[in-house]
Parts: sequence; structure tokens; C-alpha cells
Amino acid sequence: MLYDFYAPMLSDRAAEIVNLYYNQDMSLSEIAAVYMITKQGVKDYIDKSVKTFYELEDKLRLFERYRATVDKLNECAARLKAGEQGLAVAAEIDKFLKEL
Repeated sequence: MLYDFYAPMLSDRAAEIVNLYYNQDMSLSEIAAVYMITKQGVKDYIDKSVKTFYELEDKLRLFERYRATVDKLNECAARLKAGEQGLAVAAEIDKFLKEL
């Protein structure tokens, strides 16, 4: 999931290698053949990229804030489905948005 937030911060090549490995389920050997580099080279790209993702998340907290927003929206939707008044839920949403 961090890939979706931070892949644009990688070089195009690193982002594509990470995508092929994690999202397309290609092996190190398959990716190495595509890019004409060693398996170790592919692993180095992946390791460095993952480290970059975690460092960025530690500093920016984009994914953490995204998860909190999704959780709050799901909670509000459940409250509305349970019959709670829309105004009370709207007030809760307003409060949450001000905290962002």
C-alpha cells in the first residue's frame, strides 16, 4: 500500500521494478531478465525502495492519515445505516476534518 503513496518519489526504473515484484508477482530472475541486470541488482532496487517508502511514511504519515480518514468514514457510514441522525454524523465529520 505504501507503493501507491510513495512510488512517484522513486526513479521510474525503481518504481517499475517494485511494481513488477510486488504487484505483478514477477520473480527476481524474471525482472533481472527484463532489465538485463543481476538478481542482486533487482533485490537492491527493491530493498532500497522499500526503505525509502518507510522513511517517507515515518516523516509524512500520508498512509497513516489516509487509514484514519477511511476508518472515520466507515464509522460514519455505519452510524448512518444504523439510523443515527445525519446532523450528528455531519458534526462528527466536521470535527474530524478540522483535526486533519
